[in-house]
Amino acid sequence: MNLFTEILTRLLPDIRGSEANLLACPDCAVIRECALVHYKSLPKIESLPETEKNELKQYIIKNYPGYQVNQLVERAKIIYSIASLLN
Repeated sequence: MNLFTEILTRLLPDIRGSEANLLACPDCAVIRECALVHYKSLPKIESLPETEKNELKQYIIKNYPGYQVNQLVERAKIIYSIASLLN
């Protein structure tokens, strides 16, 4: 386990079960950095089944209205990374 994954894992109790905490993760610099490093070790979002990709896309669009495309993509990577650790 690398340092970034360890940091995310320690934060999981605060994230698990709290939609508000999960949605706030992309705005926290430490969590954002850790999640994006962890993302590099995961299968890319593009390799997910279409239904999962669409669910993630809809979730991000619904919860982050008004954001630019590059911001939405980053948020999708962060949420995907955290979800991989939660499961």
